Amino acid sequence: MPKATGDPYYLEAGRKVVESLQKHARVPCGFAAVKDVRTGTHEDRMDSFVLAETLKYLYLLFASPEDLPLDLDHFVFTTEAHLLPLSLARINRTHFDMMQSPRMIFYAPEEEFSHSCPNTHFLFPKSNYAHSVRQPLKNLVGGACPTVASSTRRLHASQFEANKKEHLNLVKKMGVFVTLMSDGRIQLIHNAAQAESPEDAQEGLLFMQEMIELAKHQNQQEQHVRSVTFTLPSTKTHMVLQAGPAQFGKDLGKPANEVRAPLVLLDPLRGCGELRNSHDIKGKIVIMERGECMFVEKARKIQAFGAIGGIVLGEL
Repeated sequence: MPKATGDPYYLEAGRKVVESLQKHARVPCGFAAVKDVRTGTHEDRMDSFVLAETLKYLYLLFASPEDLPLDLDHFVFTTEAHLLPLSLARINRTHFDMMQSPRMIFYAPEEEFSHSCPNTHFLFPKSNYAHSVRQPLKNLVGGACPTVASSTRRLHASQFEANKKEHLNLVKKMGVFVTLMSDGRIQLIHNAAQAESPEDAQEGLLFMQEMIELAKHQNQQEQHVRSVTFTLPSTKTHMVLQAGPAQFGKDLGKPANEVRAPLVLLDPLRGCGELRNSHDIKGKIVIMERGECMFVEKARKIQAFGAIGGIVLGEL
């Protein structure tokens, strides 16, 4: 690059590389790999490419023409700094003329291609190189049958219930995996490569798109501020706590769905195992703590014992 452009920037960059090698990699016997850049400690080794490539290029960068035993204009460098003589090519780099290349008479075309990498002007004599490359691929998939998506959906996002085994098996076939998080929420991850078929993967993608839209709609609903109010019996202090509505069940924001009932603490508080006070929650609003299992699992459990509502506390 410095020879082709005459730009001194490359010489300056090379100088900085040499100074850095001298400062950080120099050892009494030569150069060593840096083991820890924080402490500057070295390993008792050095990668082979440093001598084969790095130092070779640095030497060529600063060397004068009289210091070089070879004319570099007659060679091509590989990425690994190997020198390939241009004289090995039997096909001219810029043009091809059978009359000017008598050596071609003694070699079959197949042999020529196995010994050289001809210029694109030889392979594609006209000026439309890009068009010539694309042309054979123009109708590559013309005879292929497109995948016909099934018109019958087995499960929509609005129908999905994470506590139903058949739903979990269905989404797993689509490449959708359900993970229960520590706070009781579920996480859905779609991996098309894990689906049982391309059609299942496509349905899994549609399912995830629906789930994202459903979550957006629910988030918009949750933007309306909800609260739970009560009065502490001992101090008569009126408490107001922020709350979020459940994503299932009745909309308690409507007056017709108002629920009034005594409160009871669930035992155990998270309600994911066997309930010890199941006999005491019928007709009451049950207070629970989030975690260990999903909200819908907590709700179904207290509903089975006759509770008319539930409040899940985020923190106590």
